[in-house]
Amino acid sequence: MALGPRLRSVMVGHRRFLSVLIVGSLLLFTGIWKLDPHLMLVDEYAAVGRSLQMGVQRDPFPEAAVKGGNFHLYLLAFAFAVGFVYLFLTGKLADVDPGEVGGTDAWNQVLARLNESPAFAEVFYTFVFAGRLVSVLLGIGTIVAVYLAADWAYNRRTALFAAALLATSEGFVMAGHFATEDVLITLLVALYFLTLVAYHRSEDERLLLGQAFVIGLAVSAKAIGGILTLPFAAVLLSRWRRSERSVPGLVRLGMVHGAVAAVGYALTTPTVVVHPRGWWDSMIGSFTSSVSGYTSFDPETGPVLAVGLLMEQLGLATFTLAALGFGYVAYRLRRNRSPPLDYYLVAFVPVYLLFVSSVSGILSWRLIPLIPLLAILGGRVADAVLERAAIGVTARRAVVGALAVVLVFSLANAAGSVALFFDDPRENATEWADDEVPSSATVDVYSPRIHLPEFTPETTVNRHLLTVATETERERAVERVYCAAPEFVVVSSYQYESYLRDPGVQPAVTEMYRRLLDGRTAYEVVARFGRSRGADLPDDPLVRGAVLGTTVVETPGQTILVYRRSNEAAVSC
Repeated sequence: MALGPRLRSVMVGHRRFLSVLIVGSLLLFTGIWKLDPHLMLVDEYAAVGRSLQMGVQRDPFPEAAVKGGNFHLYLLAFAFAVGFVYLFLTGKLADVDPGEVGGTDAWNQVLARLNESPAFAEVFYTFVFAGRLVSVLLGIGTIVAVYLAADWAYNRRTALFAAALLATSEGFVMAGHFATEDVLITLLVALYFLTLVAYHRSEDERLLLGQAFVIGLAVSAKAIGGILTLPFAAVLLSRWRRSERSVPGLVRLGMVHGAVAAVGYALTTPTVVVHPRGWWDSMIGSFTSSVSGYTSFDPETGPVLAVGLLMEQLGLATFTLAALGFGYVAYRLRRNRSPPLDYYLVAFVPVYLLFVSSVSGILSWRLIPLIPLLAILGGRVADAVLERAAIGVTARRAVVGALAVVLVFSLANAAGSVALFFDDPRENATEWADDEVPSSATVDVYSPRIHLPEFTPETTVNRHLLTVATETERERAVERVYCAAPEFVVVSSYQYESYLRDPGVQPAVTEMYRRLLDGRTAYEVVARFGRSRGADLPDDPLVRGAVLGTTVVETPGQTILVYRRSNEAAVSC
């Protein structure tokens, strides 16, 4: 068959999926060109800076592994090479030293140069845009992988719903707007389960090697990818039990596939070969910080908080559908009537949740790779309900209507978050401050400068960077609020929501924010800018996680609150 007719046949057979893919691509792409400093993540500054350093220093082999490996840095480097050619051909590098652009990955130093030099900003933002395009393409690939996995494991209707749920999930869409490694590891998780499904369809031994290779890539993208060894171990054990069942045979299976995984890792993190000592030190450092740093895990609240965050990332309707899918699949497993993928999904999802809740770090980022699997579970139950509703026209219409509502809500949720890139609460708050804050006032701001409004030079502004402050500095900053020392206090949801989400990080700072938001200080809100959120945040971790949202969404969608002292004089401190 000629390529033209074959391509048309594929497009006709999957035309509904192509529509879903177009919608998902638009959601992922829209807004990535919004490149103001306060619309970037700290991790994004670091990733872009580290990748640029490889080119500037003419050393493609960093001495350390970042978050487990350097796969993402090499993908960015490829995109930056294209961006460099564009900048060179357009003459935009004439006034900027390339060595300066890639001279550091420290976000505070980059911010200073962005404010000082428009030419530097244009060059740097070109590279950031190229890096964000990489995330968009990876996100599109994830949608395709989920569709194929669900199609091969179940049927096309399940695949279509799964792809639609993923393409419109808020957390996944927003993660795809930044040049970080989170969409890459999400794609690799989806690819692993795709190769797993393909193996169970064909029993082709080469697909076992493919699974091992993907695991190596996943660890190279982010250390959390190592958890894929759990389902892979189950696959290898099943393969071994069906064959020789000898201990040497099991050892041989493990060694061969472990070697393939190591090759996948080394190809994308050659630091392990070129700088083994630096690689080892960085891996030990990452492991130590993960097990000894702060963790939000608690036997009672940690996993529940994770579920709450997933509820926000998926949207309540989609989360409910995914939860029903999990229950439906678990019920079918009891009756031994399920395809192989069902077993892996039901086992992997809760294990992953428990694991990411027990290591230090920002929990919401680590949940993104789980979204494709939850989308498949949602598609699974949607297909089952439609199949049972086929017995009656009225029932079928009701089910189709309910599922359409779920997709509409999910789409509206994701589109609303994307629209936040085009709203600038910082600019609006600055205009308000110019008109309403007296030049003689004292203002205390509790967030990095890029997230909060600017003030006139005559205004006395005290900036408290609580995340990097010493214990003494934090105590003084908190005390100033309790003593009503400044006339105005300005806070950003980018900071206070992160503390309220994980209160164990700094209990004293969390309590200060709680008192401000609850109105239990000498201050009252006089202005609010940006995304509208309720100030009264529940203590229940599940509900709190759902209300607060994710760090991914906060960046473009922050809320700025301006408080003014209600009494005339400050309380003596």
